[in-house]
Amino acid sequence: MTTLANTNKLDQANTHQQLFEEYVSQFDTNLRDTKRAKILASTYPIILHIIQQNIEEGKKLCLDNQRIATEIKDTNLIINSQYYLSEFLIYERDLDGYIRVSEYAYELDKSRSEKSSFYIGNLMHLADAYIFKGVPGSKILPLLDELYQIPNSRLGSYSYFIKFLGTIHIPSPESDSIFNAFQSENLIQFCQYAIQQSEG
Repeated sequence: MTTLANTNKLDQANTHQQLFEEYVSQFDTNLRDTKRAKILASTYPIILHIIQQNIEEGKKLCLDNQRIATEIKDTNLIINSQYYLSEFLIYERDLDGYIRVSEYAYELDKSRSEKSSFYIGNLMHLADAYIFKGVPGSKILPLLDELYQIPNSRLGSYSYFIKFLGTIHIPSPESDSIFNAFQSENLIQFCQYAIQQSEG
């Protein structure tokens, strides 16, 4: 459904969503798998709420999902609900709430041997929020390093390093740490390095 929505095929997405909800409704609502399916089925409506900025409705759905996911002890779905909840907190300009939710989801996911599909997204959310708030580099740099170490987010990590460098004094222990790690002497060299890596 999300793919159809992203390709401007809303009529098809709505039809698929309705069929999915009808299918799920046939099963015993007390079953764990049914509860899981209902949370998954709510993903499409939540995304529509995000697009349409229906903050109260979207937050309520995310919080309901979190409560049910917690009751059935499904960590992946708790992370799912937190990820989408953070989107509504951005609309509310609730930076501290956004950080709390992102930290919670990140820590939950970090403890798992197999990470959720939201792991990189939550990591980016948290790094972005920390940089924006200006928290100490000792909290930011480990996140940026982790983004760099993950193959799927390595290229994206350079923009976070550059964003962070744009908020601190240069030279500083933090900037020296980054430049040394990437064999650069200054911001210009690091940016050139990042561009070269991005271009392959």
